[in-house]
Amino acid sequence: MDKRPKRTRDKYNPYILHSEIEKNVYKVTFSNKNEMISIDITKEIFNELDEFEKEDARQIQEIARHNELNAVTETTLNKRAFEKQANIDEVVINRINNEKLHKAMDKLTKQQRRRILLYYDYQLSMEEIARIESCSKQSVQESIDWGIKKLKKFFEKF
Repeated sequence: MDKRPKRTRDKYNPYILHSEIEKNVYKVTFSNKNEMISIDITKEIFNELDEFEKEDARQIQEIARHNELNAVTETTLNKRAFEKQANIDEVVINRINNEKLHKAMDKLTKQQRRRILLYYDYQLSMEEIARIESCSKQSVQESIDWGIKKLKKFFEKF
């Protein structure tokens, strides 16, 4: 794979682009916490996604420039001084809930876990997930529904 310049990426950007120009191979890789899904794409789609990334990087840089100029004002200093820090009880409860969620997610099949993460974390539509996985929308919907039922059952025990 060729080396592309490292760009500032939005934290919500779910994909990474790869290309081997001499072999005319273009790929997009989606990642979640458990696995990577790599898909072959056409050069045209690759170029469009590449342009989207460039534009996204430009916008991030522009926002960062404006934030730096406006960062230290009397209002922002007062806001920082009066911001409420996280309560230790809330931090502990959130950590416990996250551990429970991870244990519950481990009870799901790989397919259910992957589809739930793509749907809820990466906010892909069921149609997009079906297209990525080369299956029907109904299959994705049933898999997500069964996964959610398993999660609910797991949390009813606690």
